[in-house]
Amino acid sequence: MALPKAQVKAAVNALQSFSKARTTEKEIKLESEEEKILLIVALKRIPASSPKPKRIPLLHSLYGCDRSSVCLFTKDGEKSIRELFDVHDIDQISEIIPVKKVKKEYSSYESRRRLCAQFDLFLVDDRVWHCMPRLLGKHFYEKKKRPIAVNLRKKDLKREIGSAVDSTYLYVGRGACSCVPIAYVSMPAKQIVANICHAASSLSQLIPRHWSNVLSINVKTTSSAALPLYSSLPDAPKVLNADEESANVILETDTSSSSSAPPSKPKKGKGTPKITFA
Repeated sequence: MALPKAQVKAAVNALQSFSKARTTEKEIKLESEEEKILLIVALKRIPASSPKPKRIPLLHSLYGCDRSSVCLFTKDGEKSIRELFDVHDIDQISEIIPVKKVKKEYSSYESRRRLCAQFDLFLVDDRVWHCMPRLLGKHFYEKKKRPIAVNLRKKDLKREIGSAVDSTYLYVGRGACSCVPIAYVSMPAKQIVANICHAASSLSQLIPRHWSNVLSINVKTTSSAALPLYSSLPDAPKVLNADEESANVILETDTSSSSSAPPSKPKKGKGTPKITFA
């Protein structure tokens, strides 16, 4: 099942017009980061929580561009990783921070908060992935910027890093609604529409029960109202056969008769002690 492309295109045009109308020259100067377009997915049943987000590939990268900055936490030193990236011709990583440096320079809450705001995406060497919740604290996880594990020992390292950077991530298990960054408002409308349609098709395969578990899909910017793209229809009424219908009638009769009967008073037993007050 796919989203109606005409409706997606109309929603994207409306969001871009709204963003352009409310953005003044003063707001552009004060704005610290570019406005994103978000896909809001509501589920009928909440799946089991998972510590790792689900990866959704995008046709037009959200993080692998000049607008975004990517940080990599590593087990090894920065110099050795830079040399490895030069060999594989990898240039998507803005900064490399060894775990030892995280322990020394980012031990306070304020320094971690600044680090979280400095980058759009965080990757981590899968050998030290389990250490990051303790080292980074809850602020990274509240902002949904938990580091994405990558295998730096892969032979095709360029593909490994590229796959992580050219994807967006779905966090499930904490509630019925999930928010997925899908594009920047300033991207061409054609690219945004392509990202939305492709991401919706991909995430439906990652959710248990697939499309049958999707209640609705909406799209919005960080400052706008949500526009509907998809809403599931109510489940079809079940047709009962004669045996099931008669069984339900009997069950309803028994329930009504038992509820209408006055409550019986508890009988006093012969051995009940009589309490007297002096």
